[in-house]
Amino acid sequence: MGARHKRRTTPRDATAMREFAELAFPGRGSFTAQARLHRLLDIGDRLGMTSGDTVRLGTETLYALDAHGELEPAIYDVLEAFDAGRLITEVREPMNLYLDRPAVSALAVAVCQTCRPGIAMAESATEARAPEYPAAAAAEARGDVEPVRPSQEGDPGPVQHGAAALWPERNRDGFPQMTLDVTVWWPGLPDWEPATLTASVSQSLAFSGENFTLLIEQAGDAEPARTNAVWLLKREDLAEDLPVYELRASTWEGGDDAHQYRFLVASSSPWCAELHDYLATRWVSKGQSPTGPEQFDAVILGGDHPAVRPLANR
Repeated sequence: MGARHKRRTTPRDATAMREFAELAFPGRGSFTAQARLHRLLDIGDRLGMTSGDTVRLGTETLYALDAHGELEPAIYDVLEAFDAGRLITEVREPMNLYLDRPAVSALAVAVCQTCRPGIAMAESATEARAPEYPAAAAAEARGDVEPVRPSQEGDPGPVQHGAAALWPERNRDGFPQMTLDVTVWWPGLPDWEPATLTASVSQSLAFSGENFTLLIEQAGDAEPARTNAVWLLKREDLAEDLPVYELRASTWEGGDDAHQYRFLVASSSPWCAELHDYLATRWVSKGQSPTGPEQFDAVILGGDHPAVRPLANR
C-alpha cells in the first residue's frame, strides 16, 4: 500500500514545511511543531510519499478538518479531490498517478491525530486508527465495501464507529460486523479445524467509545462462545503459507464463570488483518497492552502445530 511507482524524495521544502507547521500547530513553539511535523513526514515516507506530497496532502486535510470539524467528512473531501486529480504532486502531476487511495486515507487520519486531536476524539471517530496500514481503507479501495459518506440532514446515515465503520456487514441492530471463516488449532488437536469468528461493535451507553463482542463457533457447539476482551497477535514467527494469528480472549468475569480462550487462527482474509489492526489500536488507545494479561505470555503457543492447509484443500 502506498506508492504505485517509487519516486525520488526531493529535499524538504523549508518554506512549505514552515507554512504547514503554522497552519497545523498555530501558536506552538517552533521546536514542538517541527518535531511533530517530522513524525508526519516519516509516516508519509513509509506510505511512499515524498516530503512535498506529504505536506500538500496534509494541508488539504487540515483545510477539510477545519471546515467540517469531523474526521469522516474531511477524509471524504480529500479522497474526492484525490480521485478527481485535483491534488497535485510537488512536480505538478496528479497524485493519483502515483499513490493509492489507502495511503491518502492513512495520512489524513495521521494528520487528524497529530494536528487536531480534539477532532479525533469526536463522536464520529472515537477510536484512534493505526496510521501505517489502515486495512479498512484498503478494503474500500479494493471495492469490497461501500465508502462511508457523510450523512445528509435528516438522514441518520451509516453507523459511525471509528475504525469499524467500514466493516462489511451490519448485525440486526444495524451495527458494524464481520464474519470470518477460519481454521484454528490449539494443543491437543491432531489437525487444524474450521471455525467461525463473528466480531461486532455497538454504541457504548456507559462509556465513550464502542462495545466489542466476538463470537467463537465450531460445528457441534450448542451455542457460540461469547467474549468481549479479545487480543489478536500476528505470529510472523510461524512460517506458514497462510497468515497466522494468535487469539487470546477472556470473559473478564470473576469466580467459576470466568473463561479464557487461546488458540492459533489461520486466515488469508484481509478482514482478519483488519480485525487485528482494530484490536491492537483499541487496547493501545485504552492505555493497555495489545497482547493481553501477563498470564497469556507464560507459555509460547505453537511451534509444534501441524502445517496449515486452506479450508478448500481439506
